Amino acid sequence: MFIRKRLIFKRKRLIKFGPITLSFLTIILLTIISLFYLVQSNQISMKAFILRDLQNKKTEALAEYERLSVEAARLKSLQKINEGALNLKMVKAERIEFLPISSSVAIK
Repeated sequence: MFIRKRLIFKRKRLIKFGPITLSFLTIILLTIISLFYLVQSNQISMKAFILRDLQNKKTEALAEYERLSVEAARLKSLQKINEGALNLKMVKAERIEFLPISSSVAIK
């Protein structure tokens, strides 16, 4: 009672894949892969330059910190000496006189 209709689809190729087409697609694929490789290697080298610059800045900052730490310690020690002199009620000498050397014993 029911009639079945069979539909037959014909496959039509729009593009023929011959040896020239395959070689062209291979060249395009290799070009795209090469481009991605170049972009990534460029990004890595840029990050390496940035990293080296930051490491140099870090080294300079650590050297500056060390120099300032030594300077601060020196200034604190001078300040402690001055405070100790004031606590002992010492005064600055107004005139300094040196004794002449008359004996050769002191020179030996």
